[in-house]
Amino acid sequence: VCGWTWYTGAAAWAERVLIEDLLGIDIRGNKVKMHALLPTDKESMTCTIRKGISRYVLKAKRGSDAIECEIELIDDGQTHEFEFPCRN
Repeated sequence: VCGWTWYTGAAAWAERVLIEDLLGIDIRGNKVKMHALLPTDKESMTCTIRKGISRYVLKAKRGSDAIECEIELIDDGQTHEFEFPCRN
């Protein structure tokens, strides 16, 4: 009865859990925050997102001195790198 909608729905929820819950990425309009939940054996995690032709390399690092912040996504054609603290 469910057919393909069952599979595509499950994939969408798995993607949402990975992006929002594990990586802690929260994009609202032109602002993004990252607050990752890292496995105990990992020291950091990196994710790249795009805004137009700009690249944003977001790195969550255990023991980071970075203060949790929200950054503005600007489509300026550049590559931007930011470090965020982890939840654990």
